[in-house]
Amino acid sequence: MIRRFNYTGRQRIESSRVTVELRNENGTRSFDASIDLAGFGLPQKAEVHVEAYYKSSYMRFQFGSVEAIQPAMDRRLTEIDRGDIVFFRVKIVDHSDKFGRILAEADGITPREIETAPADRFPLLPIDAKDLGQGIWRLEFGAQPVLEINNAILGINGSIREIVRSDPAFFSLVFPSVVKQILFQILIVDQYDPTDDDENSWQGQWLRYVGRFHPDPPPRPESEDTSVLDRQLEWIDDAMKAWCTTFGAASMYETSRPQEDVAV
Repeated sequence: MIRRFNYTGRQRIESSRVTVELRNENGTRSFDASIDLAGFGLPQKAEVHVEAYYKSSYMRFQFGSVEAIQPAMDRRLTEIDRGDIVFFRVKIVDHSDKFGRILAEADGITPREIETAPADRFPLLPIDAKDLGQGIWRLEFGAQPVLEINNAILGINGSIREIVRSDPAFFSLVFPSVVKQILFQILIVDQYDPTDDDENSWQGQWLRYVGRFHPDPPPRPESEDTSVLDRQLEWIDDAMKAWCTTFGAASMYETSRPQEDVAV
């Protein structure tokens, strides 16, 4: 039975302190996890839990205690759909209370071997193959954005990575919209405050990524500022244009087109 938790006063564990690797054992995925809890001052008897999840799929694994991290013997992801991407979170739980109290947590951990867009362009965007009918692609928002690509267009080698990495037409036409949709989700839908420097939130990580090529910070929402929406939308457009300039989207598309013979 899954025990209930109290989330009051939890510490954040930096994602850099948790490493998760996926493995394939006879067609069934399993995982290994390395967790660094040094310097947190956590009770030595507090339990360490690792949770795997994606959308409605969810599994919890016992990983011993703070003083003796001990991976669960069975770490097979039997209740996570094979075709799905999977994310992980780590919880440090004190069960001395009636309800377990979460002392520290890391969430949205992307395991190694999850296919992502090329790291130099989109280090934060996992990609997944899905049956999208006649749709080509879509963004799924959850623990973090996931780019879903129609599994009917994977090509001869069946690799999502090759389409994203090597098809300049796909990349130059799709990814400007990806940037715009993600920033719209962050600022307009989630109403994320850009001054909240949350190292573990996917929103904060994406805004820091965008800051590499668009250094102007996004407008901070102010309760009495009725023009903030217009300024946010303008900033999103400017950030998308800055991304296109940085990665040469138009030139990339132009070089992907077959060169026509020029009449002399």
